[in-house]
Amino acid sequence: MKRLHYAWIICLGCALMMFCSNGIIFNIFSVFQPYLIRSFGLSNTQSSFLITVRTVSSLAAVMVCSFYYKTFRVRTGIFLAGLCSSAGIMLYAAAENYPMLLAAAAACGIGYGLGTTVPVAMLIGRWFVKYRNMALSLCSIAASAALVGFPSIVTTLIEARGISFSFMVTGFGALILSILGFLLLRNDPADLKLAAYGRVEKNTAGPGTDMDQKDRKGLRRPHNGNRKLDTADWVLLGGAVFLMGIAANTGYAHLSVLFASQGLDPDSIAWALSAYGLCLLCGKLVYGLLSDHIGSYRCNWLYGAMMTAGYAGLCLSGRFPFLILPAAASAGAGMAVSVVGTVAWAWDLSPDDLKDKMVQRFQLLMSIGGLSFNIVPGVLADRFHGSYIPTFVILAVFCLVLIIMIQTEYIRRGAGNP
Repeated sequence: MKRLHYAWIICLGCALMMFCSNGIIFNIFSVFQPYLIRSFGLSNTQSSFLITVRTVSSLAAVMVCSFYYKTFRVRTGIFLAGLCSSAGIMLYAAAENYPMLLAAAAACGIGYGLGTTVPVAMLIGRWFVKYRNMALSLCSIAASAALVGFPSIVTTLIEARGISFSFMVTGFGALILSILGFLLLRNDPADLKLAAYGRVEKNTAGPGTDMDQKDRKGLRRPHNGNRKLDTADWVLLGGAVFLMGIAANTGYAHLSVLFASQGLDPDSIAWALSAYGLCLLCGKLVYGLLSDHIGSYRCNWLYGAMMTAGYAGLCLSGRFPFLILPAAASAGAGMAVSVVGTVAWAWDLSPDDLKDKMVQRFQLLMSIGGLSFNIVPGVLADRFHGSYIPTFVILAVFCLVLIIMIQTEYIRRGAGNP
């Protein structure tokens, strides 16, 4: 029997870290948000400002990622980020006032910025040549797995034992996952005297660089994708990723309050969030599989249509309640492109010497996008009698625009109509 390559153990370790610093902080936290508003008497603006603080701190963390991972090796750095995430969740449990909530949000943001997509993409780039997109999809699925079933569990726990106890249990769970991830991860294949998964002898590229065209079966890498980026490239790439940051960071974070403002009970909200999470999970896996065979260009059209239709459907769900579950499912499936797709864009559309830096820059732009818009939903809700529908109308438009921008860039660099 052929021995399992250790690259897949690396994939598992990265998945645990993604669950800790992304799944819990961003996805499960959305379940806690309505209870925080109720327990601390927060206004909609104050609630949105918590997310803004988290985004600001994650933005600052992403900005120093290069220095951070020059100071610490990836394995150590991602573990310390997981500890910061765990501490932030436990600080929510101990919070007695709004400033402590802000401090908890900042700690969670730092853990997210330092411990998710950037280091995971670095490790996957080092350990995988074949099936790189699929491996990245499997890692990112862990973040979505936090949405499948866990909202109902957390809701039940909060109702039975209170919000502080629930935060503490969640924090200890994140701590255990961080330790397990640290034990599994290794920095480079050379540490175990291995080659990256799928690397052949004639491939002399170093860790984290792009694979041979032949190794990336069917990916349809742009034939002129290695040319230098000009101003128009930066505008299209930067604009698309910026808008993606708004759609991804703002959309899900306000789903629960959107449903609550439409009169849904906590159990129904939990089921809707679970539907979103399940489809997000499946969407990430399918994106990785499809993009490794038919190319990211074609996948982008499919996923762009799903996330645009999903957000548009959520805008109508108050008038047509039967749309809530299918719209949440469509939005969840489409949003898979915000994690797996943006890294694939960086790998496909940037020159070889910029690939790792481009992943970091994309994360930075996404954080800036989220930061620029995070307080807007609360302000709009206070202005429109507690309704979050205007926010989701704007997000639907942004989804449509960003997909057109990124597809235009793929065409400019020779990847259209493969």
